Amino acid sequence: MKKNLILIIIFTITFAITNCGKSTQPRKPREIKSAEDIKAISLFNSNGCKACHSVTKGISKKPYPSLPHMASRTDKDFNDCVLKGVDGTQMKPQKISQEEVKLIRNWLVKYY
Repeated sequence: MKKNLILIIIFTITFAITNCGKSTQPRKPREIKSAEDIKAISLFNSNGCKACHSVTKGISKKPYPSLPHMASRTDKDFNDCVLKGVDGTQMKPQKISQEEVKLIRNWLVKYY
């Protein structure tokens, strides 16, 4: 019994030390600094991406993937989702260029 209690205390202390100061809230984007970022945000908003993939008060609108999730996708997966759409979802193919997709993805990776 004492061994179990000691192990629980050690685990609790270790967990508290390793997670001290880490937030469970999603990261907030940094300030916009470049013309490319501004253009990417403009493309994101004007193509309707914000309607489904926005984050309000730190919570993404479900069931759509959050911006950090989209930023974590590979270049190919991201391009396919945007340019070809996603079967079985409301995500339709977007009529934007490869360069515009790259701008949006770079912005997401940079800030999310």
